[in-house]
Amino acid sequence: MRGKNRETLAAILLDASYGILAVEEEVAVGSLTVASVHSMELVKMALGHNVAAVVLAHNHPSGNSTPSEQDRRLTRHLFLALAFCEIQLLDHCVIGADVRPYSFADHGLMEEIRRSCQPVLKAAP
Repeated sequence: MRGKNRETLAAILLDASYGILAVEEEVAVGSLTVASVHSMELVKMALGHNVAAVVLAHNHPSGNSTPSEQDRRLTRHLFLALAFCEIQLLDHCVIGADVRPYSFADHGLMEEIRRSCQPVLKAAP
C-alpha cells in the first residue's frame, strides 16, 4: 500500500481464533486524500466470509501516518456497523512513509471507540 498515489482500504478477515480467512486488498479506492467506504459493502464482505473479526488498513499517499479526524470517524462508524453483526473490528492501521504503520489499537483508540460505542450497542434490540 505504501507508494500508492490514491488512498486504498484493505481488510484482513479473521475467524474466531484470529486465523486469516481472506485478505481483501481493495475494499475501497479513493482519491489522493480520501477513500469512500460504504459500511454495507464491508459488512457484506465480512458476512460472506463468515468472519468473527476484521483488521483494516489504509494508506496515506502524503506519507503522514497520523490518522485524520475523518479516519477516526470512519473507524467508529465501521466499528458500529460490524458490531451490530457481532463482528469485532480489532484494529485500523494507517500506512504512511514511516517504517511502522500507525495502529489505532496500539495507541488506545480502539478501546476508546469501544467505550464510546457501548451505550449505542446496549440500546440496540
